Amino acid sequence: MAVMIYNDPETGYPLAVMDATNITAYRTGAAAAIASKYLARRDSHTIGIIGAGRQAYTQILAHAELFDLSSINVFDISETAVDKLIGSLSEYSIKSRSIEEAAASDIVCTLTPSRDPIVKKEWISAGTHINAIGADAEGKEELEPSILKEAVVVVDDIRQASAGGEINVPIKEGVFTADQIYGTLAELVVGNKKGRTDDNTITVFDSTGIAIEDLAVAKLIIEKAQQTGGYPTIDLVET
Repeated sequence: MAVMIYNDPETGYPLAVMDATNITAYRTGAAAAIASKYLARRDSHTIGIIGAGRQAYTQILAHAELFDLSSINVFDISETAVDKLIGSLSEYSIKSRSIEEAAASDIVCTLTPSRDPIVKKEWISAGTHINAIGADAEGKEELEPSILKEAVVVVDDIRQASAGGEINVPIKEGVFTADQIYGTLAELVVGNKKGRTDDNTITVFDSTGIAIEDLAVAKLIIEKAQQTGGYPTIDLVET
């Protein structure tokens, strides 16, 4: 749960008080889809969603913008959560699957608070792209470290990912090092480093979430609100 106060970057004047829970959900889904754009195989048509909570919705919505998804395979320990997701996004071909079946998809998004690896190396096929989203604090971990050792690993922020992302536990245990990180998502987007170069490599995007992404979404929301109007206003500071 979060609230954002969006300020004018030049004057510091508070422009809006906004809900930040949905902003975070949408920017995380969007960032992962952009990572998939650069790291997943171009012929990817199936996506595995492991964890059917709030983040699952935006992962599906964002990836559907960039990929022709023929199958969305969802696993959660809560059948109720899966049923709710299927009912809410009925326009998509979402199926309840085992975790092994979800992990066998072309693109896999892990969205759990797990502190023990739940995705096994033996389930991941050559050419799979994984968006590791759930590990966002020290001690959290969703993937078997052997997956990282054989993969091209991209992060959003090297220091933050090393301290609390998917790679944080493997680094502490000495089975992975920050030197093994291929690069950042920003480097791929601006063309400083190449994305996927073949169809057999396993790729991993370690997403911890960075504040500038939230600010970018907030800016878009404010611009759309200003175009449509209808929102309450108040002067927070006398001018």
